[in-house]
Amino acid sequence: MTGRASQFNDDLKKYIRFRNECDGTRLREEAVDFEEFMACLDVEHYLGLRRPDTWSEDGNETQVIVKTLIGQILTECTPARNDLPQVYLRFAELLKPDDLVLTFNYDTVLE
Repeated sequence: MTGRASQFNDDLKKYIRFRNECDGTRLREEAVDFEEFMACLDVEHYLGLRRPDTWSEDGNETQVIVKTLIGQILTECTPARNDLPQVYLRFAELLKPDDLVLTFNYDTVLE
């Protein structure tokens, strides 16, 4: 197992143990809610609970790996400029200079 996969597995096992000790939830790895797991890592990073082992100011190693992989998947799945659906182009054409677009997405996909 590579170092990165090993770190991810270590973090996942710590999360499962944490949930069991804190609220008695007995989880199997395949039953872990991924967003809850990542949220727990976000809190751990924000509070600096791994100091001095914090991997980067952008997150702990597992966070950075997951963010990078999500970015890679989104990049690979985003259509090329000339293959954008017409509805995207029509939406952009309707925008005026003073219009604001508010999104709660972290990605670049227009839904």
